[in-house]
Amino acid sequence: MQNSYARRPDGQGDVVDLSRHLGAVRRFLMKRAPIGEVDDLVQEVALRMQTRRATDAIDNVEGYLFQVAQSVLT
Repeated sequence: MQNSYARRPDGQGDVVDLSRHLGAVRRFLMKRAPIGEVDDLVQEVALRMQTRRATDAIDNVEGYLFQVAQSVLT
């Protein structure tokens, strides 16, 4: 599993790389949020990742995603 997240000029790499991890994020959120909110929370995590303005690659995508997921819960 690739464990980095880099923005490609065409933007396609972001979605493909991110989608590899959303199942784990969904499971994480299902244990912590009402089931009716999970889809919206997963979408919010994906949106925050897509709109982040950092120029550096993320070395540990799953770790960063779980930090974002935790932040959408609060």
